[in-house]
Amino acid sequence: MILLPDRALKERASSQCIQLFKNMLPTTKQRYDFKTFKSLSVPTLDYLNKINPTVSKVFNNIFDIDVRKLHNVDSSLVIINNYNDVSSPLMFSALLNFIGLDKCVYGDKEFLLLGMAYLGRFDFNILGLNTGFVAGKDKIDNVACGTQSAQVYNGKLLSINGGLRKCKIDPVSYAIEKDLELENKAEWLKVYYSISDLDRLREELEIDYMREIDIDIIVEPNPSFEFELKKDYLDKDSENSYWMRSAFCMEYGYCLDLEEEKSESRYIVKSLDVDVVEEYKNILDLWNKN
Repeated sequence: MILLPDRALKERASSQCIQLFKNMLPTTKQRYDFKTFKSLSVPTLDYLNKINPTVSKVFNNIFDIDVRKLHNVDSSLVIINNYNDVSSPLMFSALLNFIGLDKCVYGDKEFLLLGMAYLGRFDFNILGLNTGFVAGKDKIDNVACGTQSAQVYNGKLLSINGGLRKCKIDPVSYAIEKDLELENKAEWLKVYYSISDLDRLREELEIDYMREIDIDIIVEPNPSFEFELKKDYLDKDSENSYWMRSAFCMEYGYCLDLEEEKSESRYIVKSLDVDVVEEYKNILDLWNKN
């Protein structure tokens, strides 16, 4: 099984949830192989770190009571060999039906990850600790915001999560009403769109929220940079390591300052060739046709 990373966000699960997750880990007596009745080997994080440092860090982010990272894996794409792996989907289904456990996660994607730990299985991989981004060329020296996250690996775009329209909420009229309902959100959007008049802003949102996304630039998290959620809630040194939440599209939009990132080591900003942009444009047109 291969899982993809979620955004590096400064949001944490409750401490009660983490204790529940820990209590659900199998004890020595519960870990056995139905075929040979021999104990399964469930590695400690220290040992797992030698085998797969990324998977070890993700589990540490979940189970460390001082970290308890809420967003760990992405929901856009999961690669499973169903012919050889029946246990993980079954455990995933069981966790989905565990009453009250849904309040401990954002969506259901973390259940796949936790399910593997509860099965005593670590024969899977996670491609990094942070997700990427796509944007238009006009944002190369600006702040870029979008509801989509993009999985970029070794300079290649693997998948996009969140649809291929600027605002993924349907209908967009509902999103616009919510975005302009509060004054502070409306002011943020006025600055982002460089429009001071509220009526003009509403008209612009009605058009822009329905537009297909731009894919002229791909932004890849630097694999050598430690996207680490600090235990200290007030840690300011790492503040810029996280995605910025915006008022865009009912706060589903997250932003990166691409101008700043070009001079930093956190992300790799790459402009795409014209033929690649055209290829993606054809996909966008087909996706948004109806």
